[in-house]
Amino acid sequence: NQSNMRESCEEAFHQIIDSQCAFPDELRQIFAAWLRECINRGKTDIGQRMICASLFLRFLCPAIMSPSLFNLTQEYPNDSTARTLTLIAKVIQNLANFT
Repeated sequence: NQSNMRESCEEAFHQIIDSQCAFPDELRQIFAAWLRECINRGKTDIGQRMICASLFLRFLCPAIMSPSLFNLTQEYPNDSTARTLTLIAKVIQNLANFT
């Protein structure tokens, strides 16, 4: 089970990384503005953490946990799959939070 979970998390992470070309320009501009503002205030590390936390907490993890709500699948996943997706989202969120 642990090996399967690790592989699933790695696959999810690689899918996220590989989809960066489809990242919306509007969000890219907003996050760039956040980062510039943090750099101007001498808080570069906080800017990067804020962007990661926001992106994963508000967009990516909810889509992983409930793909049908984001039109990624037709039906809601069964209980076992939903549990796996929740665990994957938790792992990905922890990585995004640098914890």
